[in-house]
Amino acid sequence: MSFKTQKKRHSGLRVNSISGYPLPFIDDVSINGGLNYLALKADPTLEVIVNCGPFLPAVTGDRIDLYWKGSDGIERKVASRTFNVGEIMASFPIPVAVALQAQEGPGEIRYTYTDSAATYPAEPLECLIKTTVPGNPYSAPNLPETFYINEAMLAPTVVPLAIDQENVGFGATVTIAAWTNMFEGDILTLNWGGYTIKQPALSDTQPGQPLVIKVSEEDIRAAGNSAEVQVSYEIRDLVNNWSLNSPATLVDVNTDLNLLDAPDVIDVDAGKLDFDALEGKVSITIIETPAPTFSVCDAVTLYWKGTNAQGAAIEKSYELGVTSTTGRLQFKVPNADVALFIGGSVTSVSYTLASSFTGELEVSRSLMFAVIGTQLNLPAPQLENGLVGGVFEPVTLPSTGALISLPPYPGMAADDRIILSWKGLNSKGEPLHGSDDQTLEDSDVGTTFIFTIDKSELLLLGDATKLTFFYIVIFALSEGLRSSAPVTYDVKQRALIKPNVPLAYGADLDRLNFDDMYNDIFLAVEVPYSTHMLPDDKVRLTWEGSVIYHSDTITINEPDTLTFTIPRLEVIDIIGRSARITYTLYHLDKTAYESDELILHLDAYPIDLPAPRINDLKVTVYYPDITDGDKGRVRWSGVVVHDTQEQYLEAGRVEEFNIPSAWFSESEGTAVLINYSVLTDRDSERLMFSRVLRINL
Repeated sequence: MSFKTQKKRHSGLRVNSISGYPLPFIDDVSINGGLNYLALKADPTLEVIVNCGPFLPAVTGDRIDLYWKGSDGIERKVASRTFNVGEIMASFPIPVAVALQAQEGPGEIRYTYTDSAATYPAEPLECLIKTTVPGNPYSAPNLPETFYINEAMLAPTVVPLAIDQENVGFGATVTIAAWTNMFEGDILTLNWGGYTIKQPALSDTQPGQPLVIKVSEEDIRAAGNSAEVQVSYEIRDLVNNWSLNSPATLVDVNTDLNLLDAPDVIDVDAGKLDFDALEGKVSITIIETPAPTFSVCDAVTLYWKGTNAQGAAIEKSYELGVTSTTGRLQFKVPNADVALFIGGSVTSVSYTLASSFTGELEVSRSLMFAVIGTQLNLPAPQLENGLVGGVFEPVTLPSTGALISLPPYPGMAADDRIILSWKGLNSKGEPLHGSDDQTLEDSDVGTTFIFTIDKSELLLLGDATKLTFFYIVIFALSEGLRSSAPVTYDVKQRALIKPNVPLAYGADLDRLNFDDMYNDIFLAVEVPYSTHMLPDDKVRLTWEGSVIYHSDTITINEPDTLTFTIPRLEVIDIIGRSARITYTLYHLDKTAYESDELILHLDAYPIDLPAPRINDLKVTVYYPDITDGDKGRVRWSGVVVHDTQEQYLEAGRVEEFNIPSAWFSESEGTAVLINYSVLTDRDSERLMFSRVLRINL
């Protein structure tokens, strides 16, 4: 399939040439050119989602402050938040009541990014607010988004109202009265029997004036012949506020006397078919079949043609054979097919007759009407991977990301834009949002197509939260919008598997006898590969013993076990005690996940060996269980590792070991680790090692 996921949104992640920070973006502004009535006033509980980022890298604790300047020139701080572990985007749900404080007209939204060093401004996003809708369709008694006819607008005036072979050459004149909320930039589209004639945007001198449109003979013939050609109009403004369809004026068009009689759609009443009144049943279309025009075995093809509420072209056809020349054909149009035409300005039903004797094709006149009713949302998208028993587990996603499929939709056409959005919560209950924007190519039409979302974005979702996907289609022909039904998944986040120590023993492999690594200079710790890990991610091990020790990071190149090393002295320092071992996965140089912990218990010696002490150039050694004949020596681990001479120890005596001043000098400005080893009659072959004294010179 030629459909390719574009990683950048249609709005464009334009980057500030000065600060290098991307502009904020709002999907509604990208889609509509601003914030309109549906975004701000249709539902007072709605929020405007302002997205900032991505920031690569951002650091936990960095702060974003969001500002909104209205048409009144006042800049208001509307939100602030700090980055959490793993985040590269900051999303702000702004209540519409706060957004409306910016007032009608042009405005700007900007943010500042503050890190430990300074505060950096990003360039502003221009944001036009316009909630005045052409034709004022949301005033009583209209039922917006249900019947799609705005009774507050006047029907067009058409001259002449009857068009035939004699006068069709003169065309027709349509006059549109000035409408409520008529402004510069409004775009009117005339609908002549399903044939659309789009007008230029209004100039600054046209508001308040009637609009006169000349319809040519070519336009009239393109729409076809019908006793009731419906002529109506609709208007969209600068931010895609939609007037709905105006009431229609009926024009009798009869420019071809050789056409067959129009079909009869039984459910049509006064130029309207009420889909909701069908209550799920089929709609019956009747065609009379009198001889000699019709003959047995002739083929009749019925056509339903029109648009949906968004102006996308819809066409369905059905075929039956003639079985009687004294009766009629009855076509049962499926309920689901009728639903496709809901909200369109006009639906045109006609048929063709293919003669079984001559092979000639005859065409009928059209029956034209509007299909009204409740338009359902487009089918919901579907998550194609990462599901375990119907629950979304991001860790199971491949490194290529999550695949979200969208089924073909009615009116699908090349250059349609589709905006897929998702929303969820992180582990702190804070909102996460994301979107991707695609434009269809010819080869995509009629096919299921796929969006891909980076795995890293979905790894930020909190455990036991919910993830919702939905999409909006912007139809290329009309720029009308239609939303899908949402789909929601429960989220389960698996923790990273705890590290393991190959030398460990015990039922839980959490115990270590130091004698098993007696000759080793380090302790190996393994990190098992996890599907959390992506190419170029980094992993760092953390050992929390007497002190916290962080390993160097390892970059993931291929799916394999990672081996880290813990210095020998760090292990010695917890003999008889325990260490907490974890690792952290970094994605794009940002903390993403911390693993489960391994608590490693070091077996104790028969005697306790506390750390030595230091006073001037002397290191002193004492432990309660000293016996005569024990031997000891001190190890100095600085820039260079040194061992003192071995000395005999006596019970009850503090033993002193002289440290050369050169050892101090060579390690000046660094940390030095000091411990001692003893050899006792208890174990004449193996040394025992004390805990560690750490000093900074």
